[in-house]
Amino acid sequence: LGPIEAQGSWTRWNICSGVPVLAGTRATWARLFVGTVELVGDMTLEEAGVGDSSQVQVVLDPRMEVLTASSDRTGKLWSLDSGECLRTFRGHSDLVLSAVFSPDAARVL
Repeated sequence: LGPIEAQGSWTRWNICSGVPVLAGTRATWARLFVGTVELVGDMTLEEAGVGDSSQVQVVLDPRMEVLTASSDRTGKLWSLDSGECLRTFRGHSDLVLSAVFSPDAARVL
């Protein structure tokens, strides 16, 4: 991927959207590590201990998942590899018309 200039306040999402080969790749597909520390959620590079000349390792995870919304008041997360329902999101009081991943792919909206 080559070196990039990054700010200490950057999160995994900032890195994934700022690196051309990762842009457009859902963030859960790219795992970033500083040594043995994985950048997760809203953790910043600074919180992970990144300093000048630090290297961030990028591991691309080819997991393919899709969200569905349903009139039965649930949303579901499916594995495209196996076709298996990985999780059912319950608790809505009306039909669920849409479901999307948050920009950092940490949440379902």
